[in-house]
Amino acid sequence: CAENLSCDTRWDRPIEDLFDDLTIEFLVGNPAALEKNTRFLKRNLNRLFDIHTLCDDERAENEGYRYELQRARIITESIRNADFVL
Repeated sequence: CAENLSCDTRWDRPIEDLFDDLTIEFLVGNPAALEKNTRFLKRNLNRLFDIHTLCDDERAENEGYRYELQRARIITESIRNADFVL
């Protein structure tokens, strides 16, 4: 039953009622990279979403990916309480 959504009481409402409580937020992960038509500038954002990396200002400064680290922090804060992330 744990794998079946029908056992989850949050899904017992009609689908249109689910959207009453839904907030949709769109964000661009790396605007500077998008502007340069590239995936990233110095570091792939997907590699920055762990607690040790997010807290390592010194390494980011030394390796030149301070901008991407700041974006990862902004995104982390933005999705912290999200029910879904696409």
